[in-house]
Amino acid sequence: MKLPKKSVNSRRGLSLIEIILAMALIAIIFAIGLPVSLNFYRSYSFQAEVNTVISLLEQARSLAMTNHNESAWGLYIDSDRFTVFRGLDYAGRYAPADRFFDRAGGIAIAGNNEMIFNQLSGRTNAANIIISGSGRTANININSEGAINY
Repeated sequence: MKLPKKSVNSRRGLSLIEIILAMALIAIIFAIGLPVSLNFYRSYSFQAEVNTVISLLEQARSLAMTNHNESAWGLYIDSDRFTVFRGLDYAGRYAPADRFFDRAGGIAIAGNNEMIFNQLSGRTNAANIIISGSGRTANININSEGAINY
């Protein structure tokens, strides 16, 4: 059995034009996809921060209402982290019971930075927390009964 002869002029790879066209196509796809991906990431980060604040408020309220360690519980919002604390205020809290949670960067939080929920009742002073970033804004309202509305 004879093997077919290969011609001397047979192609053995890609030409320079084919490589440039492939790279240009990849660059176009990347240029279109990058803004969409960044917008999705910013939206996700913002919503995650809102959900974190709501969850921590609910956690502090739940600890107070169940009379955990027979104390009031609260949430303190600092520039770089959240702290769920035990006590009547952040300055006079029982520090060993602190629970720390990191904040996301690039998202601003305004309004009350300290919320305290009374033990058993879960009542608190009415407050409003405004979260903003990446062109989005969310309002979290806490009424005097301790209900968290968003």
